[in-house]
Amino acid sequence: MKKITYVLRPYIHKSGRVMVRVRWNHSKNETVFSIGCSAEHEKWSKEANRAKINTTHIVNGIAISAKEINARIENVHDVVAQVFYQFEVGEKNPSSDEFLITFFRQIMNVIIMVSVR
Repeated sequence: MKKITYVLRPYIHKSGRVMVRVRWNHSKNETVFSIGCSAEHEKWSKEANRAKINTTHIVNGIAISAKEINARIENVHDVVAQVFYQFEVGEKNPSSDEFLITFFRQIMNVIIMVSVR
Protein backbone atom coordinates (compact mmCIF):
# COMPACT_ATOMS: atom_id res chain seq x y z
CA MET A 1 0.00 0.00 0.00
CA LYS A 2 1.46 3.33 -1.07
CA LYS A 3 1.04 6.14 1.47
CA ILE A 4 -0.48 9.36 0.14
CA THR A 5 1.00 12.42 1.80
CA TYR A 6 -1.23 15.42 2.06
CA VAL A 7 -1.49 18.80 3.74
CA LEU A 8 -4.73 20.15 5.17
CA ARG A 9 -4.84 23.87 5.96
CA PRO A 10 -7.87 25.65 7.41
CA TYR A 11 -8.13 29.41 6.81
CA ILE A 12 -10.65 32.23 6.71
CA HIS A 13 -11.73 33.56 3.33
CA LYS A 14 -12.09 37.35 3.09
CA SER A 15 -15.88 36.79 3.31
CA GLY A 16 -15.45 35.20 6.75
CA ARG A 17 -16.18 31.65 5.58
CA VAL A 18 -13.96 29.02 7.17
CA MET A 19 -12.31 27.16 4.31
CA VAL A 20 -10.07 24.11 4.08
CA ARG A 21 -7.38 23.65 1.45
CA VAL A 22 -6.15 20.09 0.85
CA ARG A 23 -3.04 19.42 -1.26
CA TRP A 24 -1.53 16.05 -2.16
CA ASN A 25 0.71 14.39 -4.70
CA HIS A 26 3.53 16.88 -4.07
CA SER A 27 1.03 19.77 -4.45
CA LYS A 28 0.01 18.66 -7.96
CA ASN A 29 -3.55 18.13 -6.72
CA GLU A 30 -5.47 20.67 -4.69
CA THR A 31 -9.03 21.29 -3.62
CA VAL A 32 -10.65 23.98 -1.49
CA PHE A 33 -14.04 23.86 0.22
CA SER A 34 -16.03 25.50 3.01
CA ILE A 35 -16.74 23.69 6.27
CA GLY A 36 -20.13 25.41 6.50
CA CYS A 37 -19.52 28.16 9.04
CA SER A 38 -17.95 31.59 9.36
CA ALA A 39 -15.49 33.17 11.80
CA GLU A 40 -14.22 36.62 12.68
CA HIS A 41 -10.73 37.38 11.39
CA GLU A 42 -9.57 38.98 14.64
CA LYS A 43 -10.58 35.88 16.62
CA TRP A 44 -8.64 33.47 14.38
CA SER A 45 -5.17 32.16 15.20
CA LYS A 46 -3.05 32.14 12.05
CA GLU A 47 -0.38 30.14 13.89
CA ALA A 48 -2.75 27.36 14.92
CA ASN A 49 -5.09 27.68 11.91
CA ARG A 50 -7.97 27.46 14.34
CA ALA A 51 -10.45 29.77 16.06
CA LYS A 52 -8.98 31.27 19.22
CA ILE A 53 -10.07 29.31 22.29
CA ASN A 54 -13.02 30.64 24.34
CA THR A 55 -14.23 33.05 21.66
CA THR A 56 -17.63 33.46 20.08
CA HIS A 57 -17.79 34.47 16.44
CA ILE A 58 -20.73 36.51 15.17
CA VAL A 59 -20.86 36.80 11.40
CA ASN A 60 -23.98 37.96 9.53
CA GLY A 61 -25.95 37.75 12.79
CA ILE A 62 -25.07 34.09 13.36
CA ALA A 63 -23.11 33.20 16.51
CA ILE A 64 -20.86 30.16 16.68
CA SER A 65 -18.35 29.20 19.35
CA ALA A 66 -14.68 28.54 18.73
CA LYS A 67 -15.23 25.08 20.17
CA GLU A 68 -17.77 24.28 17.44
CA ILE A 69 -15.66 25.78 14.65
CA ASN A 70 -12.59 23.82 15.77
CA ALA A 71 -14.64 20.62 16.17
CA ARG A 72 -15.83 21.00 12.56
CA ILE A 73 -12.22 21.41 11.41
CA GLU A 74 -11.19 18.27 13.32
CA ASN A 75 -14.13 16.35 11.86
CA VAL A 76 -13.11 17.40 8.35
CA HIS A 77 -9.52 16.38 9.09
CA ASP A 78 -10.67 12.92 10.26
CA VAL A 79 -12.80 12.41 7.13
CA VAL A 80 -9.96 13.58 4.85
CA ALA A 81 -7.67 11.01 6.50
CA GLN A 82 -10.30 8.27 5.96
CA VAL A 83 -10.73 9.22 2.31
CA PHE A 84 -7.01 9.13 1.59
CA TYR A 85 -6.75 5.79 3.41
CA GLN A 86 -9.46 4.36 1.11
CA PHE A 87 -7.46 5.48 -1.93
CA GLU A 88 -4.24 4.08 -0.42
CA VAL A 89 -5.88 0.68 0.05
CA GLY A 90 -7.03 0.80 -3.56
CA GLU A 91 -3.50 1.78 -4.67
CA LYS A 92 -4.89 4.91 -6.37
CA ASN A 93 -3.80 8.52 -6.24
CA PRO A 94 -7.09 10.44 -6.63
CA SER A 95 -7.76 13.37 -8.89
CA SER A 96 -9.28 16.46 -7.28
CA ASP A 97 -12.75 15.45 -8.51
CA GLU A 98 -12.39 11.87 -7.24
CA PHE A 99 -11.28 13.16 -3.86
CA LEU A 100 -14.19 15.61 -3.56
CA ILE A 101 -16.82 13.06 -4.57
CA THR A 102 -15.51 10.53 -2.06
CA PHE A 103 -15.07 13.18 0.65
CA PHE A 104 -18.63 14.50 0.37
CA ARG A 105 -20.09 10.98 0.34
CA GLN A 106 -18.11 10.18 3.48
CA ILE A 107 -18.93 13.45 5.28
CA MET A 108 -22.64 12.91 4.58
CA ASN A 109 -22.39 9.47 6.21
CA VAL A 110 -20.80 11.06 9.29
CA ILE A 111 -23.52 13.74 9.47
CA ILE A 112 -26.26 11.12 9.16
CA MET A 113 -24.68 8.92 11.83
CA VAL A 114 -24.35 11.84 14.27
CA SER A 115 -27.92 13.06 13.71
CA VAL A 116 -29.35 9.56 14.27
CA ARG A 117 -27.74 9.26 17.72
